[in-house]
This record gives sequence, C-alpha cells and structure tokens, in this order.
Amino acid sequence: MKQINLLRYLIVILIAATLIPPAGTGNAQSSGSVEAGVFAAVEIAPGAAVEVPVEIRNARDVYALDIEIQFDPAVVSAEDADPSSAGIQMGLGEFLDPGLLLFNQVDMEKGLVRFAMSQVNPSEPKSGSGILFVIYFKGIKEGTSPLEVINLQVASRDGLEIPSSPVDSTLTVRADAAQITATPIPVQDPGKMIQLPTPGPSPTPTLKPTGVPTRAPTEASMSASPTAAPAESSTAGKTTDRYVEKPFLVQNWWIILIVLAVAAILAGLLIRSKNQNPDKRKENAE
Repeated sequence: MKQINLLRYLIVILIAATLIPPAGTGNAQSSGSVEAGVFAAVEIAPGAAVEVPVEIRNARDVYALDIEIQFDPAVVSAEDADPSSAGIQMGLGEFLDPGLLLFNQVDMEKGLVRFAMSQVNPSEPKSGSGILFVIYFKGIKEGTSPLEVINLQVASRDGLEIPSSPVDSTLTVRADAAQITATPIPVQDPGKMIQLPTPGPSPTPTLKPTGVPTRAPTEASMSASPTAAPAESSTAGKTTDRYVEKPFLVQNWWIILIVLAVAAILAGLLIRSKNQNPDKRKENAE
C-alpha cells in the first residue's frame, strides 16, 4: 500500500513539473507584460550586508517561473539563507506558494543566481505584485555590480508562456554609502518546498554558513505595488527575445528523471504482483 501511495505522489509531481514550458521561446512582449527582477538600485559600504528582493509586478495568473540574474562576484558576495542545504541559497519570498523547487542557488564562481519553481495543486495562480526571493549580498570592495536578468521564463497553470520583461539594476559598493536600516524581508520556510535534485557540482561558497541572515533590506524594496516606479531600472521594457534557445531535453532533464522514477516503481509493482500470483493460485486450487 505504501508503494501505491508513493507512486501516486510521484505522478502528482510529474504533472506539476510539466507545467513549466520549454525555455528559450523568445517571444516579443508588450509594455504591459509581467516584469521581474530588481526594481531599485542599491548602495552599500564595503563589508556591509543587504537584502536585495527580486520582485514580480503586473503578474497575471502566474504559476511557474525560471529566472537567472548575473552579478559581479569581485564586487559583492552572497550569503547562505539555508545552512541545512549544500551551497548558497536565497530566501523564498511570499508571492508564490511553496511547491516544486528545481533551482535555488547562487554560483559565486560565475556570479550567477538561479531560481526556478512551480506551484502544485491545490495552489491557485497568482496575480499582482510581490517578492519572489531575497538575495543576501555583502560588499567586498568598491565598485558597481550589475544585477542583470539574463533569463526569464514565466508560465501559467496550463503550461503556457506568459509575456514577460526583465528588469535590471545595479549594486554599488562605496565607502561613503549611507547605512541602510529597514525591517528584514519576511521569507518562507524552505522545508515546505519539494526539492528536486539539480545537475552538476554544488556551487563553491566563499563564506561559511552563518544561519538565516537578519540584514536590512532596501527601503524602496519593501513596497511592491504595481504602481511603484522602478528606481534606475535602465532596462525596463526589455523583452525575452534576446535569450538563446536551448534544446528542450537539455533544459528540462529533470522531467525525464521523474518519468524514469515512476517507470521504476511501476516495474517493481509488476514484479511483486507476479511473485504473489502463484501463491494465490495455489491457495485457490487447495
């Protein structure tokens, strides 16, 4: 009976996972499309820490999302929000319900942030604005790091791509930067997420885990209303047509992994059923 319940559970995960569409479709978007990224430029002093929220605005029936953000690891470093897991993770925002989490990691060697997740039933699609996740940055040396969205995919519950526009910003480290004082941004318990394995070696962290940080977020980021104007968002209105199309099987290898897992369990159930049938026939004959 436990095997049957596990099989049903995996099938539910498979159905939810297929809601994420193939990457790299690159459709041109209108100015009223969903926007996602960092909406305010940030300034901190060397050695200072800050919470940088990655927000979504003008969302309409959003169910799944995949986003990558490039930064300069020579100017800023990222701290871990979940010491219980390997690598460096971001804090999970409250816009989307906890669901199927494929990527939540910071690669300090490449200066790359990757976040990909899908809600699962019975969660409803989300509209409006809110915080997707929070990156915990710390200034290393004076300079300006881009916070550039290099990949953005947004999908509905039916697996259809939703028009989206990335929003870029900057994080400047300078000695005379004003100290930021604000209430920490609330995040969700990562234990509520269904974590799928990700390929390749774990990112190499440059800092030891220090627990869930309590850094001050940018004051401008605490208001995530659709009418708020992006501060110094030099790339507002950009569209996802700049992304290079990747093979579906390469981008969505994890779907194949889940299919193989379900197939393995089905095979085990068939073998078990065959082993029990001779005993049942013998009992019937007696």
